[in-house]
Amino acid sequence: MTIQRPHCHVSTRQAARHVLTLLGLSLLLPLVTPAQEDSRRVRLSAPAQRVALVIGNSQYVHAPLHNPGNDAEAMARALQQVGFVVTLLKDANHATIEGAVETFSQQLSSHSVGLFYFSGHGMQIHGRNYLLPVGAAITAEADVKYRAVPADWVQERMEARGNALNMLILDACRAHPLPRQWRSGQQGLAPMQAGLGADTLIAFATQPGQVEADGRQDEQPSPFTGHLLRQLPVPGLGGREVLLRVGAAVVQETGGKQRPQEWDSRTQEFRFVEAVAVPATGPQVAVGGYPPSSSPEPSKTLQNSIGMDFVLIPAG
Repeated sequence: MTIQRPHCHVSTRQAARHVLTLLGLSLLLPLVTPAQEDSRRVRLSAPAQRVALVIGNSQYVHAPLHNPGNDAEAMARALQQVGFVVTLLKDANHATIEGAVETFSQQLSSHSVGLFYFSGHGMQIHGRNYLLPVGAAITAEADVKYRAVPADWVQERMEARGNALNMLILDACRAHPLPRQWRSGQQGLAPMQAGLGADTLIAFATQPGQVEADGRQDEQPSPFTGHLLRQLPVPGLGGREVLLRVGAAVVQETGGKQRPQEWDSRTQEFRFVEAVAVPATGPQVAVGGYPPSSSPEPSKTLQNSIGMDFVLIPAG
């Protein structure tokens, strides 16, 4: 049996018409310029996308602190100056902190940067970190997980919003505030890690398991917060560079007794203040003779041997 294949013949004119049709269709497709593509990415520097919750607890019944209230006020002012919408709490109890965290997390979105700052007493129980509210009735170690605020709960509430970047800054590694007879023996805070797939930066005032200085009674900030306030508004510094500078300054100030620690899972850079653009200026070129003559000579008309006229124009 013979199989006959259909004979297809396309003329040169038809082929040209098809090519022109395809070219016309391609012109109708939307073109994405580099500027448009860049605009689709999250702009972490946009002030309207920055939200912060700042808490400073000083007035504890056991082991009151000197600095957290003042530190929180200074941090709130600094964050407002770089475009954050800030909620400030001082000497907040358990219910107030929980309500503020819930409200704060609801303000976050996929195009926002969230920053949580806590200054006050913090502690670890069995490897989990807790932030102590003011007025908490803690009479046994078992009370902590019910009457203090878990730091990882704050982190999870932020990360669950799917926002562009989370920052948790805990200036809460001070001396253990609980009675000695029922301490777990664990000082400072335990290490923390970012959630799976989250862009999160976590900063401690000192290394896990260590304690930090509270600061002097003359309203000076704690070493960690004090240096953070100095570095945060420096133009062009990335978040990582800010913390590196803060860490180096704290180590120097405390003689190596306090070393800040951070955990960084970010996939994109963030700057509190963008670098100031300086317009490029090339070398200035002067055209003409130097020094210029005080009174330029007038042009002269000359004639060559065959009667052609030439105009001589002096330089300058």
